Amino acid sequence: MGHFLKILASFGLIITNLQAKDLGVYGNVFPILETSLLEYIKGKMKNLSEDDLVRLQTELQDKYIKRISEPPSVGLLACKSYRCFYYDPTICTSSDIKDYEGKIIVAKGTSYNPLKVFALNETLLFFDGENPKHLEWAKKQNQGKWILTNGKPIDLEKAENRPVYFDQMGKISKQLGIQAIPAQVVQEDLRLKIEEVPCL
Repeated sequence: MGHFLKILASFGLIITNLQAKDLGVYGNVFPILETSLLEYIKGKMKNLSEDDLVRLQTELQDKYIKRISEPPSVGLLACKSYRCFYYDPTICTSSDIKDYEGKIIVAKGTSYNPLKVFALNETLLFFDGENPKHLEWAKKQNQGKWILTNGKPIDLEKAENRPVYFDQMGKISKQLGIQAIPAQVVQEDLRLKIEEVPCL
């Protein structure tokens, strides 16, 4: 142990004796002309009056309220003929999936079906909230989560006194392969049964 301490101490002495030298400048040097984004925003904000700031804040709030209350349509067409198909959510992991402690809960290469653990207990109903026939169809289903692909979810939620969701950017309908609405999704064993139903 004593030998190790001597080596460590001599190494410390060598490091403390090192000094930096200015070796000069080699090559062209250019000043940094870019302003940081934060500084740019701060500069713009300083030039705004109190009224301009209030107007800007109001415009942003209105924009986001409109985006939430009237999201853009997913663009699914009305169903013309009945179609039934299945979606298997099984994935094959490309890497280990670990919990918060770093323990492997699903090993790389394992096939995993989330429906084994998280059952879909409710029917999912996808429809156009602005189409009266679709709305009537959804009401007749008695239960299920209403998921709009077009319409105003907040207004419909207030009018029907029930939760209404919106398929933002069509993420869920694309994942499930839904091409026409109205459609309903239910779990059958370890797959999801999807039915596109015409509302004539």
